[in-house]
Amino acid sequence: MALLNKNPKAKPLVARPSGSGAGQVSSQRPVQAAKRPPCLVGCPSFNAVRGWLTIVAQRGKLGLGLPEALEAAWKIMVETNPLPAVMGRVCPAPCEDVCNRKEKDGAVSINATERWIGDWGLERKLPLPRAAKQAPRPGKIAVVGAGPAGLSSAYQLARRGHSVTLFEAAAAAGGILRASVPASRLPLHVLDAEIARILDLGVTFRLSTRLGDGVSLETLRAGFDAVCLALGEAAPDEAHEPGVFRVSPGGDVVAAAIENGRRTADEIDAHLSGVPLAAPAPGPTIGPERIKHATYAPQPRATRATRTPEELAADPLLEADLGLTEEQLLIEADRCYSCGMCFDCERCWMFCQNEGFRKVPNPTPGHYYSLMLDACNGCKKCANICPSGFIDWV
Repeated sequence: MALLNKNPKAKPLVARPSGSGAGQVSSQRPVQAAKRPPCLVGCPSFNAVRGWLTIVAQRGKLGLGLPEALEAAWKIMVETNPLPAVMGRVCPAPCEDVCNRKEKDGAVSINATERWIGDWGLERKLPLPRAAKQAPRPGKIAVVGAGPAGLSSAYQLARRGHSVTLFEAAAAAGGILRASVPASRLPLHVLDAEIARILDLGVTFRLSTRLGDGVSLETLRAGFDAVCLALGEAAPDEAHEPGVFRVSPGGDVVAAAIENGRRTADEIDAHLSGVPLAAPAPGPTIGPERIKHATYAPQPRATRATRTPEELAADPLLEADLGLTEEQLLIEADRCYSCGMCFDCERCWMFCQNEGFRKVPNPTPGHYYSLMLDACNGCKKCANICPSGFIDWV
């Protein structure tokens, strides 16, 4: 993370009086409080954008080489979205509309970095990871509809150890992604490669099989422990019958469909396991008013290269957007403010005259310093200079 005045000369330690009068200081103390970044809230898929950007930007501080950091970033992406290379091409990026960096020199190119890392994962044939927590009672599940919602549900269920059969009326999976997005925007080989990874988790595809024609809902209910209908607005009313779960709104908005597919998978997993879903505790979202914009060094937003109209006219199957270079990717990752989270700028550690912050010997993303409150005299300097709004004062 590039900062202005990153290494100011620290002042010598000075004892602070604790009595009353002119030397009296606040009884309040700093609290390290992680907050939700606006990109997370603005993303219909609730992707942990800050997480995968900052692990690349902070790789040196975490002792990671670039390949290790990129793989870690890819794994963060696919926790919520099994199609990062696809979404890096088709998503309209509402996360960028709320990026706090807009207040300075332009939003981070989140969508372009998602595409770059997604492509990087495809080039290295990274397999989709199994979930850390497997289902205690794996079930046999039918997912009807192989658009983005159905693919998302099938992925989330299969990675937890459930047996999944995916039914699709068309001759190929993808739904709106295959039927409505031109190849100049989404090459079919990218879509096919990301779908193939879901198959590799053990998902069985039944293509050219339409609900109500090739197979009935009654048959699915009798043969499976649960049925997931990912058909958009075309799902029958029978979707409310026991053991039948409907994904809504389905495939009309791709990012929302992926998120709703994931949530439906959570519901099915909870239903089969007999464990109720925990209510999310969202917490506060940090806005631009908490960011010290002037602290961050200026850096213009990256511009993606595109093909010329003449090139596209000569071959309409060519991809129009050429994406970012690796150098641009690293710059964009570094532009992330790490809103609401520590990114080891060292300012609290350098400016605290009482040594109230200790560096963590083996840091992890977002956790670089421990607070030593016994040493704190309540001067509030750390909270006042924290660029990302991570430190509160209570």
